[in-house]
Amino acid sequence: MLCILDLTTPKGHLYKTMINKKITFKIYTFGCKVNQYTSSLLRENLEEIGLKYSDEKPDYIIVNMCSLTNNAVRKSRLLINRIKREEPNSEIILSGCFEEDIDIDCYRKIHTREREKIYEIFKKDHKNIEYLSEFHDHSRAFVMIQEGCKNFCSYCIVPLMRNKMYSKPINLFKKEIEFIAGNGYKEIVLTGTHINKYSYKGKGLSDIIKIIEKNPDIQRFRISSIEPDDINDEFINAISNSKKFAPHLHLSLQSADNRILGLMKRNYKVEKIKELISTLKDKIERFEFSVYIIAGFPGETKEEFNQSVKFIKENKPILVHAFPFSKRKRTKAYDMKEYLTNKEKKERASQLRDVQAHVLKKYLQKYINSTLSVLVEKYEYEFYTGYSENYIKVYIKNSNQRPIEGSIQKVKIEEVYKDGLKGSFK
Repeated sequence: MLCILDLTTPKGHLYKTMINKKITFKIYTFGCKVNQYTSSLLRENLEEIGLKYSDEKPDYIIVNMCSLTNNAVRKSRLLINRIKREEPNSEIILSGCFEEDIDIDCYRKIHTREREKIYEIFKKDHKNIEYLSEFHDHSRAFVMIQEGCKNFCSYCIVPLMRNKMYSKPINLFKKEIEFIAGNGYKEIVLTGTHINKYSYKGKGLSDIIKIIEKNPDIQRFRISSIEPDDINDEFINAISNSKKFAPHLHLSLQSADNRILGLMKRNYKVEKIKELISTLKDKIERFEFSVYIIAGFPGETKEEFNQSVKFIKENKPILVHAFPFSKRKRTKAYDMKEYLTNKEKKERASQLRDVQAHVLKKYLQKYINSTLSVLVEKYEYEFYTGYSENYIKVYIKNSNQRPIEGSIQKVKIEEVYKDGLKGSFK
């Protein structure tokens, strides 16, 4: 390998020009499905300009960062420190969502708003690939159709990080799922920062669903986290009439107390959410849902927290993503007075998860002796595992014939097991 010193690069770093050897890179990803999608798209683009993905002593390591919570930032810092110890010859590029004054020392910092600039590092002329052909190391493929949020909830830093609204052109989306299906993916997940704000030349999310319906090779699709107040009659009709919709939604609930929802600047009441869940279960066979809840928001009393506990017990979400409140600079909640310690906030989040796990054990018994369609993802110990159409984890007994990972198989459910169900291939 011949290295040529290029003093025009930041801080006099070596720009590595390889002779008879491709420049190598690796990507670490934190955070949401949008970040996971952009990492996969970045990988395809870098490979397109001649770089090689490698786990072994890569020349460049890209850390696609998340700043949603303090814990997410901490994880990125820990990883970068470990990379510096273990891969001292690798240049670190920080990408994704981060505050512009973040004190992380690395080769380059390229915010997600300017991610096209990453190609300038390698001094390559590049026409950006705008869609994926495969989603590496996953059995289902994420497809980002929208990016950007302008809700400015009082606790959330995302609108400051991703404030430019983008909706994928219809023709690009159609081409993307054709490539993905051609590479064998049977399930796709539509994702976006604020997905129900998708709008392209008068077309909305319902039109995206119609395109999926016409693709013969995509067997089912999911929709990633969605804002409850964005779910209208048009959307409900689109998913209830769809033959390919996987009957499950991640609802960004955040709290089940109306006063706390008001402080969060959430534009709905909990009664509306309960009514919405009832409507979806009436219209869609085997519909299930999961929720995101923030525990210990500033000013949240024990009684208000218990409203979220009560919501879980009464409405039975199959999964609760519970997070302790994380104070983020430049948000309205940053200056709100806190009455709970970090330990107390973590305890509340843990309690929500424990309540849901207890409720789930009894709730899932209704699926015993039924048949579910499971996307087979991997082999864990003595079981194949995957998720059913309504996002229940299923453990499948080993059989003589090994199923194809990434295929959708019928499974006869026999019992409630661990955090899901157990059954056998039909």
